[in-house]
Amino acid sequence: MLDQEIFINLSNNLFDLRKKHGYSQAEMADALGISSTLYAKMERADNCEWIPCFALLKIHFVFGVSIDSLFESPNQ
Repeated sequence: MLDQEIFINLSNNLFDLRKKHGYSQAEMADALGISSTLYAKMERADNCEWIPCFALLKIHFVFGVSIDSLFESPNQ
C-alpha cells in the first residue's frame, strides 16, 4: 500500500466517523484536543505526516475504534 493511500484512507475514515457522530470539524478537533486547522488537514489528507499520536489515541478511546482500522480502506 502506498503512503498516500494510507493517508487517504485515514481521511475518509475520519470524515465517516465525524459524520456518524454528527460532529462539525471544529467539534471533532475539540474532542481530539487539536486545532481545527490541523483536523481539517487530516480530513483532507493534507500533510498527514504530522498527525499527533495522542490524537489517534483519543480517537480510539473516545469513539471506540481501533487505530489500525483508521488506516484501512473504508470499503473493507
